[in-house]
Amino acid sequence: MVVIAEIWDLGRHSMPLITLEDTGIFIQSKLLDALKIYIRTAPTALEGSFDFFIGLLNNPLAMPINLQCSLLSLLTEYIGFSPSRGIPIRTPPQMYKHLQSFINLFIFSPITDIKDLSHGLAQAAMFSTGAFDKNLDEIGAWFLFLPSYDRGKSYFKVPEVEPLQSLSPVVISFLCDAISTIGNNLFKYWDIVKHYTYHLKGIKEVSPTFSPLAVCVLQKCLRLLTSESGSFTLPEKSIISVYVCNTLKYLLQTQVDAGSFSALVESVLSERLGDHCCAVDDSRDFFSEWSPLENLFLFSQSISNQQTSCIFSTDKKSPPNHSSFASTLDEVKRLVRSGDVGNIAGITKAFSSSIICTLPDVILINFPSVMTISYNLCGVPMSILLSEFFLEQSLLTSVSKLWPKMFFPGLEVALSIIHCKDGEDDASGNPCRSLDSQMVGYDGKFGESESAAAFGFFLKQVPFHVLFPAIMNIEGPYSLEPLKMQDLLLAKLSDSTADCHHISYLRLVLFWIHQIKLSYKSKPIIELQQLVDICFNLVENLLAQLLILKTDSDSSRNSGFPVSRQVIQDVAESIFCHPAVVASLSCPIDCKEDLGNINVAETLDMLICLSKQTVHKLDHCILSILTTTSEYLLTLCSDQNFVSKAGKSANKQLVGAFNALMQRLFLEARDKFDLCIRTKDMIPFLPTFYALHALIRFISPFELLEFVQWMFNSIDMHDWTVWKSSKTSALAVGFCIAAGAFKTLSSYLEHPVTKRVSLNALWGIEEENINIDLIEEIYIKVVNFAMHSESNFADTCLLEAVNAGSRQKHNEQQSIHPLSLIVSRVIMITPVEMLSHCIYRTSKTKAKLLFLLIETSSLHLSIFGHLFLDIINKVLHEGNMKEESCGLALSDEDFIILLPAAMSYLNAIFMKFGKQCQRHVENMDSLYSRILWNGFLHWKSFVSGNVFDEEYGEFLPSSTQELRSLVDGSLLGKSIHMLQYHFAYGGVSMKMKRRLKLFDKLFPHSTAQDELLDWVIGEMDSSSLNQSLNHMNRIIAKLSLCRILLFPKNYQMPSLQKEAGGDLKEGSLEMGSNSDASRMRFINILVSIWQWIVKKFPILSDSCAKEKSTDSSMLCRYLEVFILESIFELTKEMHGDLVRLQSVPFLEQLMRLALLYRFEDPTTLKALQHILTSLCDVEFSRVPYLQLLVAHSQFAPTLHSVFKSSGSSPVGAFLRPMSSILRSLVISSTKHNAVSGECELFSRRLEVIKLLRVLFLDKAQFGFDSGKDFGINFRELHLLLLSSYGATLSEVDLMIYSLMHDIESVNGSDFVNTTETDHLWGSSALKVKKERDVERDICSDIMSDTEGVGERRKNQFRENLSIDPKICVSTVLYFPYDAIAVDEPLSLKKAHPPEVGKIERYDPFFILHFSIHSLSLGYIEPMEFAGLGLLAVAFVSISSSDDRIRKLGYETLGIFKCALEKFQKRKDVMQLRLLLTYVQNGVEEPWQKIPSVIALFAAESSFILLDPSHDHYTDISKLLMQSSRVNMKGIPLFQKFFWSSSVNFKAERLWILRLLYAGLNMDDDAQIYIRNSIIETLFSFYVCPLSDNNSKALILQIVKKSVKLHKMARYLVQRCGLFSWLSSILSFSSDKLFEDKESFFLMQLHVVLEVVIDAISSRNITEWLQKDALQQLIELSLHLYKFLIGGSTFIEENVALLDPFLQIIISTLKISQKRKIYQPHFTLSVEGLYQMYQSVNVNNYAGSCPCAEAGLRAILMGTPAVAIFHMSCENLSSFLMWAISTASKADSQMLQLKESRPRFTISSEEEIYEESLRSKLLRWLTAAVILGKLSWKSNDLDPELSNRLKLGTLQSLWDLIGNARDESIQNRFGCENLLAAVIFYLQQHLGINCRVLPSVISALCLLFYASSFAGHITSHGRIFHWSSLTCRRWMNSILVKRFWSFLQTR
Repeated sequence: MVVIAEIWDLGRHSMPLITLEDTGIFIQSKLLDALKIYIRTAPTALEGSFDFFIGLLNNPLAMPINLQCSLLSLLTEYIGFSPSRGIPIRTPPQMYKHLQSFINLFIFSPITDIKDLSHGLAQAAMFSTGAFDKNLDEIGAWFLFLPSYDRGKSYFKVPEVEPLQSLSPVVISFLCDAISTIGNNLFKYWDIVKHYTYHLKGIKEVSPTFSPLAVCVLQKCLRLLTSESGSFTLPEKSIISVYVCNTLKYLLQTQVDAGSFSALVESVLSERLGDHCCAVDDSRDFFSEWSPLENLFLFSQSISNQQTSCIFSTDKKSPPNHSSFASTLDEVKRLVRSGDVGNIAGITKAFSSSIICTLPDVILINFPSVMTISYNLCGVPMSILLSEFFLEQSLLTSVSKLWPKMFFPGLEVALSIIHCKDGEDDASGNPCRSLDSQMVGYDGKFGESESAAAFGFFLKQVPFHVLFPAIMNIEGPYSLEPLKMQDLLLAKLSDSTADCHHISYLRLVLFWIHQIKLSYKSKPIIELQQLVDICFNLVENLLAQLLILKTDSDSSRNSGFPVSRQVIQDVAESIFCHPAVVASLSCPIDCKEDLGNINVAETLDMLICLSKQTVHKLDHCILSILTTTSEYLLTLCSDQNFVSKAGKSANKQLVGAFNALMQRLFLEARDKFDLCIRTKDMIPFLPTFYALHALIRFISPFELLEFVQWMFNSIDMHDWTVWKSSKTSALAVGFCIAAGAFKTLSSYLEHPVTKRVSLNALWGIEEENINIDLIEEIYIKVVNFAMHSESNFADTCLLEAVNAGSRQKHNEQQSIHPLSLIVSRVIMITPVEMLSHCIYRTSKTKAKLLFLLIETSSLHLSIFGHLFLDIINKVLHEGNMKEESCGLALSDEDFIILLPAAMSYLNAIFMKFGKQCQRHVENMDSLYSRILWNGFLHWKSFVSGNVFDEEYGEFLPSSTQELRSLVDGSLLGKSIHMLQYHFAYGGVSMKMKRRLKLFDKLFPHSTAQDELLDWVIGEMDSSSLNQSLNHMNRIIAKLSLCRILLFPKNYQMPSLQKEAGGDLKEGSLEMGSNSDASRMRFINILVSIWQWIVKKFPILSDSCAKEKSTDSSMLCRYLEVFILESIFELTKEMHGDLVRLQSVPFLEQLMRLALLYRFEDPTTLKALQHILTSLCDVEFSRVPYLQLLVAHSQFAPTLHSVFKSSGSSPVGAFLRPMSSILRSLVISSTKHNAVSGECELFSRRLEVIKLLRVLFLDKAQFGFDSGKDFGINFRELHLLLLSSYGATLSEVDLMIYSLMHDIESVNGSDFVNTTETDHLWGSSALKVKKERDVERDICSDIMSDTEGVGERRKNQFRENLSIDPKICVSTVLYFPYDAIAVDEPLSLKKAHPPEVGKIERYDPFFILHFSIHSLSLGYIEPMEFAGLGLLAVAFVSISSSDDRIRKLGYETLGIFKCALEKFQKRKDVMQLRLLLTYVQNGVEEPWQKIPSVIALFAAESSFILLDPSHDHYTDISKLLMQSSRVNMKGIPLFQKFFWSSSVNFKAERLWILRLLYAGLNMDDDAQIYIRNSIIETLFSFYVCPLSDNNSKALILQIVKKSVKLHKMARYLVQRCGLFSWLSSILSFSSDKLFEDKESFFLMQLHVVLEVVIDAISSRNITEWLQKDALQQLIELSLHLYKFLIGGSTFIEENVALLDPFLQIIISTLKISQKRKIYQPHFTLSVEGLYQMYQSVNVNNYAGSCPCAEAGLRAILMGTPAVAIFHMSCENLSSFLMWAISTASKADSQMLQLKESRPRFTISSEEEIYEESLRSKLLRWLTAAVILGKLSWKSNDLDPELSNRLKLGTLQSLWDLIGNARDESIQNRFGCENLLAAVIFYLQQHLGINCRVLPSVISALCLLFYASSFAGHITSHGRIFHWSSLTCRRWMNSILVKRFWSFLQTR
C-alpha cells in the first residue's frame, strides 16, 4: 500500500490507505480518472459503454466518496456535459431511467463536488427524454421543490440524512416514475397536450414552450390521490401533492406567456378534480391532500381570466380547532425540554408528517412553536415549511401581522448572518461561526427570542423564488420594512449563480409586475407603488448580473458572445414577449387626471415633456427595461455569428419577437390615433407617443415613416383648422414622429459600417427595399404644410430631414450609404418658397434649417443670396416700411440668427466671383458690422441671451482643437468671423481709438481678476455639460474678438485678399502707446485667466486623469491650453514691440505660475519653451527664469526620473567580453516601442531639459558673461546634469550634453567639466564626486603622495565604470556615420536614422573622449578596453563623415596602440597589434575616411581575436599574418567565406553576409560592392540550390539596404535587373506562399515590396523605367496584382500587404501614363478594377482601413473604364458607394490634418494645392461616361440611324440622342440613373467652383437624355441647358484619353 501511495503521489490530505479494501477502492478511482482522460482525448472510443459505467452506480450513497466523485466525473465526461452549455453533447438512450440515482446523490450527499456533478447528470438524464428541447430551464424547476433540495452548501450534517431519507424518497420516486413514463410515451403526451389546448385562441400558430411532463405529473398525482389501495399514507400523498402543485405553480409564474399552460392545468384539474374543488372550508381537515390542488386550480384560473392573485389580503375565517396538531406540538416540546432526543429521526419524521397534514391556518396559530421546534430538530422540518410558504403565498404576510415580535427580530438576525457571510473573506476570523453557535446552543426554552432566532435561520434558508412571491402583498412585510426586505431579496439573488435561475427569476419578477399592473387597474392604491419599486430594483439587479457582468467576465476568454450571447437572447425573448411588457405598451395605465388642464405644447421638447407626464411610473419602468434590453439586442445583432447565415436562422425568432412587439405598439397607436381624431383630443394618444419616442432608436425609420404616412392620410392636411383647433394637435404629433424617424435615419447614416450591420439585421434594411417614394412623400407634405402655417413642429421635422441629408457632408469619416444619395436628392427638390418661409418670422430652428438647406444645395444657396441681398438693400436704402406693414420686418436679432446662412453665401460668392462681389459684401458688411458692433459694446447682455445659446447635447470635445471647432461653428463664433470680414473689407482703416474703446468695454480696467470670465469657475461643477460648453463658447469668442480688435492686420483673410487683389483698402493702423498698452494688457489678462484656471483645477497624470476628471475639469483644461496657445501666438505677433522692451512683464508671472502649478505638465512646459524661443532676439535677462527653474523642488527628481545606469555589471564586463558583434545583429521589421509606463515621465523630463536649454541660448548676449553671482551654482547644476546623463544618442542625452557644454563655456563661473569625474556619467559620476569630496575634506591637511592618489582614483573609476558592452555593440552596428560633431551636440536628425528606431547607442563624440581619457591615465587595460567594445567603437569612428569624430577615433587607436606596448609578450595582444597595423598600413592619408565595411570588419575582428575558440579566429589570424595592409577597395575574406567548402561553411557564409549587410552604409561602401560584383554574386547565389532560407533572408535584406543608397539603387535597377530578379522570386514562391501563409516566403514578400517601393521612389529610376524598361516593372506589378485578387483569404490575413501592393500598382500606372502613345502601357480592365475594389473592400469592411484610399487612387490612376456601363447595377452601386465614402473620408482627414497644425510652431509656409480625391473621382466618372457614350458601335444602333450619323465625337452623339425616339436606344446601357445620381451628388459636394464643371454638365446631359431621370431633375432644378454644353475638349475620344493621362501625371 505504501508503494501504491508513492506511485500515485498521495499527499497528506488524500485518502489514507489502511486496509487492502482501501487500496482497491483507490485503484478503481484512479482507473476511472484515467478513463475520463481517455474519453476526453478520444470521445468515441468507448461508445456504448455507458450502461456498464452506470451499472457501477447501483447503490450510490453506499459507495466511497472518492469512487463516487471519479465515477460521476467519468459519466459527465462521457456525455460531454458542461454547466455553461446546459446541454450534453452525447445523450445515451434511456438515460432517464437512471435519474433516481443522480437525484439521491445531489439531495443527500454532503460533498459539494458530488452534488454539482450529480445535478448536471440529472439534468442530462431529464433532457434525454426529449421533452425539454424547447425550454431547458424547466428541467431545473422540477428539482426546486424536492424536499431538502439545496444547490448551495448543505446545512445538514450526516446524522440528519436519515430523517431526510424518510421524507424525500416518495417524492423522488414519484418524479422519476413520471420521467420514465414521459420518456417511453413522449408522443402520446404531446397529443394529450394538444387535446387540451387545441381550442385555445391562437394556439395553432404558437408551439407550447412547456414540456408534456406537467400533464403526466398532474394526472399521476390525481390518480394517486383518488386511489384507495393504501400503498401511500396520508403524509406521503400530501407531500406529493404539495410538490406537484408548487412546481406547476412556479412554472406558471416563470413562463413568458402562461396563458396556454394555465389553460392546460385548469382543464386537467377541472376534468379530474370533480367535487373536490368545491369542497367547503369546514371539510378541509379531511382533505388536506386536496388543498394544494385546489390552490393550484384557483391560481391557474386567475391567470387564464387575467385576474390578480394574492396581491390583496383577504379576511380569513377563524381557523378550525386542530387538536391532533396541538397535541403533537405539546409532545415534541416535552421531549425537547427533557433532552430525550435518542430517537430524533422518528421525532423529526412524525413532526414533519404532522406539518404536511396540517392546514396553513393551524400552523399560523402555532407558528413560533413550530419554528423553534423545527430549528431544534436540526432544521429538517423547515424544508416542508418552505413548500407551505410557496403554496400559500399569503402565509408570510399573515406571520408578519400576527407575530411581529418574532418576525422583525428574525429579519434582523437573517440580515446579520448574510452580512456576516459577505464580510467573511475580509475578516481574519469567522464571526459567523460564533453567531451560529449562539443559535445552536438551545436551552429548551420556547420564548420570543428563541422563536425569532429560529425564524431568522429560516429566512436565511428561504430561496428567492419562495421569498419573493411571499412578499407580493400590499399588507406584507415589505410595506413595514422596505429597505430590509429589499436587502434580503438582493442577497438571495446574489447567492444564485446559475444563469438559468436568473432567467427564471427575471420571468418571475415580470409575472408579478404584470399582476401589480392588473391590480392597479382594478384598484389603484398607493401601496402598489411600493411593490413596483422593489420589482424594478430586482429587475435592474438581474439584468446587471445577466448582461453586464457576464459579458465583461466572458468576453476576455471567448470571441463574440459564446455564453452571454445566449443569455442576451433569452433575456430579450423573455422581455419582448412577456404580457407585462406587451400590456404596458398596448394598454398603458391611465394617469390623465394628474395632468389637470395642462395640454399646451408648442415645441417638440414641450410635447415630449407633456407626454411623459401622461405615462404612469409603472409603465415608465417597463419602458426603461425595454430600452435596456433593446440596447443589448443591438449588441447581439453586431455579433458576426448573428449576421451569418446560421446566425440569421437561429436568431430570426428573437428579431421577430422584437418586431412583433413593435407591431403591437403600432396597432395600439393606430387605434388610439383614430379615437383621438374622432374625439379631437390627443391626450389619450400621448402615452403611446411617449413609448414610440422612448424606443425610437430601435424602431426602423421606414416603419415610423409609414405610420406617419398613415397619420397624414387620416387627416385633411389642407384643412388648417386641424392645426389651429388644439394646441396639441394630431399633426404636431405626426411631425414629431417623423422628426424622430429622420433623426434615427441621420444617426444610422452617421454610424460606422459595423453598427449599420446590426441595425440592418434588426430592421431588415437592404438597398433594394428602400422606399424612396415614402421619404419623398413625407418630406413634401411637411414642406407644404410648413410653408402655409407657422408650425414649430413642422420646422423641426424639416430640420431633422435636411440634417439627415447633409449628415454625410459634415461627417465624412463614415462609409456612404445609398440612402445618403436618396435623401440628398429629395432635399434638392425643396421649393424655393421655403427660403422665404425660413427668412421671414425666423427662429433658431428655421435658421438652422435654412443653413443646412443652402449648404446642401447650391441652387438654393444662389437663390437665397439674391433674396437676402434684396432684403438688405431695402433695409439700408428704403427701410422696412413695407415689410413692417405686413409683419415681415426683420429685426436685428433676426439678422443675427440668419448670420450662418449669410456667411455661407459670402464664402460661396468670394470663391466664385472674388472682387466682383465687393458691392454685395459692402452692403452685407455695413448691416452686420453695425449690428454686431453695437451689440459687442454691451457684451454681457448681448451674448447672454437665448440667441447665442447652443444645444450641444452630451457631446464633450476630446481636444482643444475640437473645442476651437465647436466655437467656430457656433452662432457667436460665426459672428466674430463676420466682424473679421468687416475688417478684411475696409475695416482696417477703422480708427484704433474705436477698437480700443470696444476692447475696454469688453475688459474694463476696473474688472477684478475673478470677473474676467463673466462667470465663476466654481459654478462649473454644478452646471450641466451644455451650460459649461456655452460658457466656454462665450469665453473663447470674447478672447478671439479681442485679438481681432488689437491685431487686425494679422487677421486679414488671405483668400479674400488674394481674390480681391489690390482693390481692398489697405489703410494703415494708427499705432501708438495706447494700442501697445492695450495689447500688453490683453496678454496680462490672458495670464490672469490662466492663473485662475490652474489654481482651481490641479493637473492630473495621464494614468488617473480619465478616472478623476470631470466634464468641467476637461473643458477647463482645454481652455487652459487654448490660452497658452494664444499667448504664444500673440508673443510672435508683438515681437516687434517686445524687442524694444528691457523686460517682458507677463513672462515672469507666467513662468512662476507654470512652475508652481504645471511643472508636471509637458504641454505647459513646451508652451513656455516656444514662447521663450520666439523671444530669442529680445534683449532681456534670462537669469531670473533660470533661477526659478533650477530652484524648483521637482527639478532634480525630474531629471533623474527615468534615468538608468544601463544595467551593466562593471566587473562582469571585464571578465566576460563579447564574442562577436555580427551575432548581435537582429534584422526585424518590428518597431521598438517605448514602455508605456515611462512615456509620461520621459515627456516631462524632455520638456524640462528643453526649457533649460532655451534659457541658455545666446548666453553671452543676455547676461551670462558678466562674471557676477547670479544665484546659480553652475558646478552643482553641471553635476546634476552629468548625473542624469546617459551618454547615448537619445534626444534627452543630446540635450543634456549640450547644456553641460554651455555651462562649461560660461565665463565667470567655476571651472567645471567632465574631467573632474574622469568622464564618468550618470550615478557613477555622482558617486565618484561625493567620494572625492569626502576624501578632499579628510586629507586637506595631510600631504599624500601623487602615486597613491592616482591609484585611488583608478580604483574608484574601475568600481564605478558605466560602460555597457551591449550598447557598444549597438553603437558599432548602428553607428551614426553622417552625424556632425561640432561644439553643439550631434544633429538630432542625423543621429536618429528612421530604421534604427529606439535602439540605445552611445554618443561617439563623448565616448571617444572617455576612451582617450581612460587609456591615457591607464584606468582601463588594453584587453579590457577591447573586451568592453570601446576599441570597436574607435574603429567604426574612423569611417565617420565628420572630421572631428574621425580625429578622435584615430587618436584613440593611437593611444591604444601605445598602451599595447606594455603587454608585448601576450599572444592576444600580438593579434590586436597585428590588427592595428593591418588597418594602419591601409590608411594612405591623414585622418582618412575609410569605408564602413572595412571599419566594421576591424571592429568585429577586435572581438574575435580575444577568443581563440571562436570559429573564425584562425582565418582572421591567418589573414593578418599574411597581409600587411587592408585593401580599402575590397572586402576581406569575402571569397573565402562566401564560397567556403569547410565544415562550417554555413556559419562562414552567414557571417560574411551579416558583414555585407552591416557594412553597407555609405557611397564608399557601395563603390566597393559594385567594383567587386557583390550584388551579381548574391543574385546568382540566391536562385541556386545551395542557398538556404537564412542566406536568402540576408541577401534580401542586403538588397533592401542597397536601394536606399542612390548610387547602389541605380546600379541594381539598370545593370543588375533588379525588377526582373524580384519577379522571378515572386513567381517561384507564389504557390508556396498560399500553401503556408506563415512560411519564409511571406517574409520574402514583405521585403520584396519594401525594395520595390524604395526603388521606384527615386526620380532617376522612374525616368529610366519610363523611357526604356517599364516592362520589368509591369511584370512585377502583374505578379503583385495576382496576389491581390487571387488570394482573398491570404490578403484578409495579411492586411498590411495591401498598402505596398497598391503603392506599386499606382506607381506603375503613373509611369505608364507618362510614356509616349506608341510605347507599351500598363492598363487594367473594368473587371480587374472591380476585383481590386473587392480585395480592398473586404478588408475595409470591419473598420477604417488606410488601404482603401490607396485602392481608390489606384483605380482612378487607370484610364476611365468605358465598360463601366456593362457592370451590373448591384456591383456598380457597391463600388460607387465605397468610392464616395473612401474619397470623402480621405478628404476629411486631409482637412483635419491641415487644421490640426501644431499651434506651438514658429515657421509657417503656404501649402501647395492638391486636388481632392472626390474631385478626381468626379473627373474619372465624368470621363468614363463620355467615353462610354462615344464608344457606341454601329451594330448597337438602328441601321437607318447608323447610316446617317457617324459616332466618334461628342457632337455627333448629342445629335444622335437628341433625334432618337426609340426607347431602346435611349436605354442602350444600364445604370444611367445611378451614375447620374452619383455624379450629381459629388458635384453638389464640390460646389460650383469645380474645375470640371462643364464636363460634368456634359456627362449629366448625356445620362439624362438616356434615362427618365432627366425629367425629374430638370422639372425641379432647371439648371442644365444645352447652351452650357460648350466643352469642346471632349469632342474626340482620343483627346479624352490623352487629356486624362495629362491630368493624372501633373
